[in-house]
Amino acid sequence: MIARIKKDSVFTDYIEVFDSVGARVTGLVNGNFTKTAVVNGTPSSITITVAEVNAGTRPGVYMVVFTPDTVGSWSINVANATYNSQGWTENYSCIENLEDDIAGMVKELREGNIRVEVFKASIQIPARNVDVGRLDRIEVKTKADSAGDWTIPTSTKTLYFWYETMGDENPTLKGESA
Repeated sequence: MIARIKKDSVFTDYIEVFDSVGARVTGLVNGNFTKTAVVNGTPSSITITVAEVNAGTRPGVYMVVFTPDTVGSWSINVANATYNSQGWTENYSCIENLEDDIAGMVKELREGNIRVEVFKASIQIPARNVDVGRLDRIEVKTKADSAGDWTIPTSTKTLYFWYETMGDENPTLKGESA
């Protein structure tokens, strides 16, 4: 599955680095990696930064950070001459508006006795750092075969979006609790 990322928003992905015997490698810095980006089949000159997450608690895990500046198909390759000369390659689909894209995909799921609805916040929700107009929640409802409409669903599950800070554009989807 290709991850969808939002244009002009900082995106972070992760790679793991192991040596030839499978031990996690710590202590590498940005300069130890060769980074390339290809957008819609054309090389891009965007800045890609690689940094170790935490050698003590997450040894061998490095974050790859970049800000996509063009809508389309992205391929990011991060290589290390010693530990992976061919590199780790990930593909992404960069879109203009992530929230509308998610809502559109979910609407395609509506069929039969399952209904999925996506809601954007009409007011700020400080407890979850949800700003007006941002994704607020997804409701998944089921109904009985005999029900003609959705007035009395047999079950409803609500999944809430949480944001690190007010104004954040990259939500985390969490279970049924607000």
